[in-house]
Amino acid sequence: MINEEMDTVQVLRKHKKIEELDNYLYAIRSNLDYHFFINGVSSQTPEFKLDALVWSCIFHEKVPRYSNQVYKLAMYLLKHFEYMRTLSFTDIEKGNFEFSTARVPSVCRETFTRLSANRPLSPEEFEKEASSPYVTKKYHYNYRHPEEETEACLRRTFVNMATQTFFSRKDKTVREENLNFDTMTSREREEVMYKM
Repeated sequence: MINEEMDTVQVLRKHKKIEELDNYLYAIRSNLDYHFFINGVSSQTPEFKLDALVWSCIFHEKVPRYSNQVYKLAMYLLKHFEYMRTLSFTDIEKGNFEFSTARVPSVCRETFTRLSANRPLSPEEFEKEASSPYVTKKYHYNYRHPEEETEACLRRTFVNMATQTFFSRKDKTVREENLNFDTMTSREREEVMYKM
């Protein structure tokens, strides 16, 4: 091959890597959106199975399941999700926020393991589950716990999914009258949201 052909091959490889990275980031974003905004249980209790999501989605199961790394990153996501919810629309629009590891406490595990769905399996149970023929293991994010299969939870998930779909199809152009939600009354804000 001549040098020009080699350069072309390298450019194509770079493009493929960038495309793979975009797909990877999109998958993580979709999983986090589902966890924080759609799932009936985790949209109300964000700690619910967040450690399992981080382990499978971000770490790709390459670290031990109940590692401190998993709990720290899950706590980082949780604390910053809570922080972003306290910000006004104007703060987000102007970029007046800061991501900091200082929000993450040194002991993270207890926050997650207090929920029954997040309790670690014993080493014997983990080994037994890992060698079981089931595709979805108890320690995976996709495993459905009884609290996720209640009628109320399924209804909440459906409503959240329908609402998310409705808003994702709307025109998201920022108009002059929509720039400062903080100064509007709730009635005005409701009217603007309806028009969007």
